Amino acid sequence: MSIKKEFSPHGGTLDDLIIEELKRDEGFRSEYLKGLLTEQDVPFLALCLQPVVESLGGVGALSKATGLGRQSLYKALSGKRRPDMRTLLKILDFAGYELSLQKKGTLPRVLQAGKTPRAYRAGSGKATRRPLSLTRNNRVKS
Repeated sequence: MSIKKEFSPHGGTLDDLIIEELKRDEGFRSEYLKGLLTEQDVPFLALCLQPVVESLGGVGALSKATGLGRQSLYKALSGKRRPDMRTLLKILDFAGYELSLQKKGTLPRVLQAGKTPRAYRAGSGKATRRPLSLTRNNRVKS
């Protein structure tokens, strides 16, 4: 199975253009990484980190700077393996960034009023509405 590369009208592949822009423009790199952090699919996020790593010297430079093995980095950045949080943090550190938390501007009205919405309560799903008890063989009985 071969992967079809997308070519830009300006020549080169789209990946090549993204890597060049990431090398050249710090603002673009920052926005690119911020956009990636909204991604919930961790292997896909790691795959999208590959151009950032390439723009900063490649996997060899990342391996030397972080102490992580080249093979494990290649696997993590391929999108085929789910990288752990430590690896992702080291990649971001290599790129010159760190993660931080920021409180959202407004909470949902229900949470502002101090009430816990039904969706956040334990046992609110249809399958767990009845009280649960344990039987002798430690199986859940409803």
